Amino acid sequence: MKYSYLLLVISSLATGCIKDDIWNCPPKVNTTVYFSLEDYDGNDIFPTEVDRVELFVYDSEGMLASRSSISKGELNIFTGKRLYLDPGTYTVIVWANAVRSQIVVNEDIHWLDRTHNHAMTAVPAGGALDDGDPLWYAPKENGTPLTVVVPGQGEVEVTAELRHAHVKLDVTVEGYDLVSRSDATEPLRMEVTDLTSRYDFDMNAHGERVSYQGHAPYTGSAGGYNRMFNIPVFDRDTPIRILITDSNGEQIHPDIRLSELLNESIDVKKLRYMPVIVRFSEDIGDPATIRVEVTVDLPGWSEGAVSPEM
Repeated sequence: MKYSYLLLVISSLATGCIKDDIWNCPPKVNTTVYFSLEDYDGNDIFPTEVDRVELFVYDSEGMLASRSSISKGELNIFTGKRLYLDPGTYTVIVWANAVRSQIVVNEDIHWLDRTHNHAMTAVPAGGALDDGDPLWYAPKENGTPLTVVVPGQGEVEVTAELRHAHVKLDVTVEGYDLVSRSDATEPLRMEVTDLTSRYDFDMNAHGERVSYQGHAPYTGSAGGYNRMFNIPVFDRDTPIRILITDSNGEQIHPDIRLSELLNESIDVKKLRYMPVIVRFSEDIGDPATIRVEVTVDLPGWSEGAVSPEM
């Protein structure tokens, strides 16, 4: 019996919780935040799309009350976070998949202060990033904060439904071998310019403009090249451009402006994937003339191709 009592005392000391000293006892978990991500058909895509989560909880004064970084391994066990919060009303913010992006937070500043609290794209001095993050964010609805009221007694649960904070820009070049003056199998260089560099914690875009760039390898299919970028969300008036140059550094076509490819049939706020095709072809009436057309290969994209002046 003496031995058993000794084990009990050692166990209590190890946890820092002794019956006569309740101040050392950790508070009981009273708040659970679940994470959810669905596609437009209602299918759960969280396990395949999200690798890490940054959870921020702000109190009624807008000050940081809790911050948690949750890894893929933890998310595989439990798609959420359990924590203790003092009774009160809180605002929940979630950023998911922030790898290249930096989450900048000042816990002494209100969460809506875009100068001190934001997610930003880090750009190396004198150069551009190769890509952005496939970034996700909660709350799901624009202008509707996700709040949770923690009671004095009992527990509370809330679900943070994520929405996209990126667009997959899929750029393909077809038929370039018709006009190539060099080795058509050499990769093309693609650059996406005038991208927004920051989101505030209400997911409003701001900050200086940045670029992503990389090489598009030759696919061998119809003289094709392909490169995909994860870019920040944008509106119809976006200044974003796509520049494509060959192995000699010469631009193979005029700038492609995304604003010229957007039409009213597509809800830009819901756009997650934008496949842009740059197609070179011989003019049927004049085989010596090469035409270049730029199209967006999406259902419902009813307007015709954009034909830049060559």
